Amino acid sequence: MQLSFNCKTNLEVLHLKRFVFIGVLLALFIFLLSSEGTNAQFYKIINKASSKAIDVKGSKPDNGTEIIQWEFNKGNNQLWEFEEVGNFVRIINKATGKCLDVEGGKSDNGVRIIQWEAGKGNNQLWELERDEKGFFKIISKATSKALTVEGASNENGARIIQWEVNNGNNQLWEIEPVN
Repeated sequence: MQLSFNCKTNLEVLHLKRFVFIGVLLALFIFLLSSEGTNAQFYKIINKASSKAIDVKGSKPDNGTEIIQWEFNKGNNQLWEFEEVGNFVRIINKATGKCLDVEGGKSDNGVRIIQWEAGKGNNQLWELERDEKGFFKIISKATSKALTVEGASNENGARIIQWEVNNGNNQLWEIEPVN
């Protein structure tokens, strides 16, 4: 089978080449947009003592929204991405795109953990210390205090705070990938 084009001028050939080139660029652009974010791996972070997940309270997107624990329900407000920043990580919520943050960068025991848009502060950077059983302590770079379930509560809605490292099970976390 022989294909032939009835292009009468070089101008028509040029227009055809432009059309094909623009079509290829458009297809590439659509492909890149549709695959955006597919490389991100998300995790659930489950407390050893309570078996509950770190959760953005009420799935609210606002800066300052409190971080709590809740029975794992596969909600995007319970899924987290880890972004490496040197020897530390920024922990980013899938639903809101905001980071775990030590409120105001305060160093006191009992300070709330909230979400906040990504910034440059050390109060959004965390060190992951793995123990021999595979659990993690999640320690603030700013304060050297651990992510902790307040009062070692087993209740849904218990606040996540920072507290000096004491090796309690309410400071140990299982970090598991979610597909």
